[in-house]
Amino acid sequence: MKKFKDLVFYKKVTLVYFYSFLCSLFFSPLFGKLFIIIFHPSMSGGMFPTINDSLQLIGGTMLGILTFLSFFSSFLLEKKKFIVWIFGFILPFFLISTSLKEAAWAFLLSAIGWGLAKIILLYKSKKPNSK
Repeated sequence: MKKFKDLVFYKKVTLVYFYSFLCSLFFSPLFGKLFIIIFHPSMSGGMFPTINDSLQLIGGTMLGILTFLSFFSSFLLEKKKFIVWIFGFILPFFLISTSLKEAAWAFLLSAIGWGLAKIILLYKSKKPNSK
């Protein structure tokens, strides 16, 4: 019986990662503009004139994953939220983190996602059942 519970948990974890990646791709233009405004990366055209668009997509997806992973793991999982979040946080964090400023923004966006999930769960628990 315990294996069945773990199987359900792993399905939930897979859905959390999938939803996080899907939402981060959907919101990557928004997070990409935020990435360019905050970090001011060098925009050299050279051989690749669309470097701005690809930088927005890659940087925006990484920032989106950091935000939505903490949101969905806090919102959808009942147990082991921190473990799921930390394993999903390590890859995007080390891909974009080269300075203290980027690390601070990564933690800030994760905290924003966690806070939004907590606010929604608080509202959901205070709302009376309409039966």
